[in-house]
Amino acid sequence: MKLFGLEIKRANTAPRKLTLSNPLMGIEHATPENYKSLIKAYRSWVYTCANKNSNTVAQQKLRLYVAKPNKTSKLLAPTRALTRKQNEYIYSINSITNLKSVTMAEEVEEILDHPFLELKRSVNGFTNAFDLWDLTMLGQELTGNAYWYIVKDEMLGIPKEIWILPPEEMKVVPDKKEFIKGYLYTVGVEDIAFTPEEIIHFKYASPQSMYYGKSPLSAVTQAYNINENIAMYDNALFSNMARPEGALVTEQKLNDSEFERLKSQWKAAYGGVDKAGKTAVLEKGVKYEKYTMTPRELNHIEGRNAVKEEICNAYGQSVALYSERSNRANAEQANLSFLRDTIQPRLRRLEEKINEQLMPMYDDNIFVAFDNPVPTDKVFRLKERESNIRSGYSSINLERAGDNQEEVEWGDIPIMPMNMMPLGSAPEEEKKEDTKFIVRQIMEKIRNDS
Repeated sequence: MKLFGLEIKRANTAPRKLTLSNPLMGIEHATPENYKSLIKAYRSWVYTCANKNSNTVAQQKLRLYVAKPNKTSKLLAPTRALTRKQNEYIYSINSITNLKSVTMAEEVEEILDHPFLELKRSVNGFTNAFDLWDLTMLGQELTGNAYWYIVKDEMLGIPKEIWILPPEEMKVVPDKKEFIKGYLYTVGVEDIAFTPEEIIHFKYASPQSMYYGKSPLSAVTQAYNINENIAMYDNALFSNMARPEGALVTEQKLNDSEFERLKSQWKAAYGGVDKAGKTAVLEKGVKYEKYTMTPRELNHIEGRNAVKEEICNAYGQSVALYSERSNRANAEQANLSFLRDTIQPRLRRLEEKINEQLMPMYDDNIFVAFDNPVPTDKVFRLKERESNIRSGYSSINLERAGDNQEEVEWGDIPIMPMNMMPLGSAPEEEKKEDTKFIVRQIMEKIRNDS
């Protein structure tokens, strides 16, 4: 099979059998939107917002983990134990804790060397790791869909290459019994068929289709069109004065040749931004009357700002991310909200699909998870750390472990206020004196009673 002009050898895969009785299945309720026009819309604020999402996702660290049935289990691949912070984060992800292997596991460790990690780095001969995530996200940000074609090693039966197929050229083939019969990739007039096992389909949720995702762009196409029309208007205004700034008026009757001559001379002498402010010299009997713009026409600048905000919001971004007027606190809060409310859900969607379809090709006990993209609130963490240490709630080393810092030799004993000390930490001599005092008190009481 030729893909992108290259010969790709496909592995033999057995068809998957799935019987479902949902009457909605097998019917393409909503045909795919015009994905080619959405791909062409990758410019202006759509480019800015979609690119920010995809680039941010592409920079996140994806790790491979193994769920060990018991702590004594030995693996051929090198692993390492999780830090307390890693362990807490992994078990805070519902899609991870719902995995049967994790539910039954006594311990989770990170895998340091594995064929999947090598696949993630190399992808294929023409795509690197950053491109893989960037293009996967751009497909979803623009069309709502992204497709991975998985090429398997015929000897080992595990994935050896990943190819990203253009979403605008892909079509899902519905099936009444199996829900999805396969996929068709169109190249010119040729259709290349894929089985469901060969394709991993990433998609955003859509209430309009069970087979295709809905992108943020498809929700704001009107705003995009308004932005494009305003941009074209402004460009025409600067380049050739599409809206007349004024008119040349004469009481004399002009024939066609005189009219065309006067028009071409005026444009050559005063048209374009490089002629702005130039003094006009008019022929006898010709007057210049300036037109004024109505408030409605002057309002298009505010319209562009409203359109920008609508597109940014559709992509889960605040205009504060791009505002030069934002102070540091506002910018940090906007970035924190962006990472928590926009990027983190996208990472969840990616890792859940990979754990569902790709990881079982290797082993049922391994799974992937992105590192937490949301930074710790520095001010809150500082106050928490100071409070924990001051009150003796935790030691220096416990707090350092929480921040992924190495332990120090002197950091195991909690630091207490001057009028307090940990139980059992009094010097031995003081303990002996306290014991003697208690014994003397008891003996004196006995003598007095007798």
